[in-house]
Amino acid sequence: MTLRHYLGLVAVAVLAVGALYWWTFSRIPGVKVSSWWRAPWKNANVGGNPFSLHQLGLAWDVIPGTATTQAQLIATGLPMKIVPEGDHIHVQLI
Repeated sequence: MTLRHYLGLVAVAVLAVGALYWWTFSRIPGVKVSSWWRAPWKNANVGGNPFSLHQLGLAWDVIPGTATTQAQLIATGLPMKIVPEGDHIHVQLI
């Protein structure tokens, strides 16, 4: 297998993990995923960290539906870091 094939498989795996998280979060009643994958230029335009996991599709911004959203995210059992950021919750793969 060449490096190009290996990198393609890694990209598909990362996309699959990101999609699984997005699908899980979007199924929580009242929750909206407002940001998932960002191109580097979009990340810079929104003032994102230059090393943001959004650029790899492994971070999500979630607009809470209720006061219990953080507990609902934790209850999914998925490994994640949760950072409240005012008007949304930033969630990223650990």
